[in-house]
Amino acid sequence: MRMAPHTDNMIWGVSDSTFVYLSYDNLRKCNIARQTNQYSFTMKVHPASVISYAEIKR
Repeated sequence: MRMAPHTDNMIWGVSDSTFVYLSYDNLRKCNIARQTNQYSFTMKVHPASVISYAEIKR
């Protein structure tokens, strides 16, 4: 995985037609550095249809 430093990043995916994600703020709180070799993410499940990134950025 590659991340652009000093920008808002998020991780998202679709599992069994369900949108799962790690928000911008939660990803930032992980404090992942260049030397980080392994990390386990706890993803959130969005309860409804997603219309825009602004909706999940909250």
